[in-house]
Amino acid sequence: MDNIKAHDMLLSTLSNPEAKTLDFIGNGVTPENTQLLKKDDYKNKDYIKSKFTDASGKFDEQSFDYAYNAALYNFNTISDERALENLDEVEYEFYDWTRPSASKVRSVDIKYSKDFNPFRSLYNRDHFGSVSESELSLREIAQRGRVHDIETNTWSDKSVNDLGLLTKFFGDTLVYAQ
Repeated sequence: MDNIKAHDMLLSTLSNPEAKTLDFIGNGVTPENTQLLKKDDYKNKDYIKSKFTDASGKFDEQSFDYAYNAALYNFNTISDERALENLDEVEYEFYDWTRPSASKVRSVDIKYSKDFNPFRSLYNRDHFGSVSESELSLREIAQRGRVHDIETNTWSDKSVNDLGLLTKFFGDTLVYAQ
């Protein structure tokens, strides 16, 4: 314990439970000047004992573990080099009043995309932003589709499945086209 640093992450987290990574860094809390001791070392400190002792005089292990894990998460976040490099790329909502003045603003424009599907593979869009395998084959999809009459150049109101057995055998020949 001879290497005492200026800031302690557990105490910083306890005093600012809603603080985020940018808040810590903005207040000068960096991995170089901040320490996070072992759990047992904190349990021997008088301030921690008084903070996590209930009315009956018993130390609340669950609350202490929750606070220590939050401090550990905050310490790991400010220590992560990739996270520190990407801080200037964080995008905020336009109406977020807590965002820094020079930060990037997230675009709320609707983006449409047209899928390139050269092999005509089948997939569904079940939810917004998700793609899944289709449950139907190309032939099953064609059977459910309407029939195009080439003589009148119109679409029939019936699909191949709606045509009767006799119409399939004795009617016009239907071709599965791709």
